[in-house]
Amino acid sequence: TNSNNNLKKQQGNAALQTRDMKFASQYEVDTFIQSNLILCNVGNVSDLFNISTKVSKRSRKQSYLTKHLPAIGSHMVTLTSSPWNFLHISRVIYGLQHISDDDVGVIDVLSAMTTVIDKMMKKSNMQSPKGQDISMLLYGLQNMSSEGEVMRRLILVVGQMITQCGDTFAAQAVGNALYGLKEMSSECAEVRGVMSALAIKIRSCKQDLVGQAVGNALY
Repeated sequence: TNSNNNLKKQQGNAALQTRDMKFASQYEVDTFIQSNLILCNVGNVSDLFNISTKVSKRSRKQSYLTKHLPAIGSHMVTLTSSPWNFLHISRVIYGLQHISDDDVGVIDVLSAMTTVIDKMMKKSNMQSPKGQDISMLLYGLQNMSSEGEVMRRLILVVGQMITQCGDTFAAQAVGNALYGLKEMSSECAEVRGVMSALAIKIRSCKQDLVGQAVGNALY
């Protein structure tokens, strides 16, 4: 009991400085996670995924977090009652862009994020999600299918996010959002719901869909 109380106290007082952290190798990621994961709060987890995205783009699009997803997913379950914002959520899911739904542990991460989003959407004082956050979130799902129950629940709440979003989407945000759906089936009702919500945003987009935005949207 004393050891558990001490651990909780340590977790509560821990202030890991992760925003400017950099990883140069898988070993450095392994060492950090093994030593510090249990101390990570919502901001730290968000930073961890954000940093891994930058590293994976330099590492043949291989995520350094893949082998740690089971541990990260389990830890994120303990954080679902913590205060999140939509930027935290989008950075976590954006960090999955080089991970597929076949990777062990990713479903736990997605399930935790679905729970968090669902709770946030039910708050009467909810801050409206931004278009950029939604675009990043969907882009992170680019290697995921819509077959699993967890993914369908996530897509359902993302559709609600889009509906509640008061932003006008920029052209690149439209392209990235649609690109993130490329492995999903239009036979899935939840995917069709997201597409319908995005269609409204596309019609209100004030920028011309040119270049990379069009390429991503039509991929």
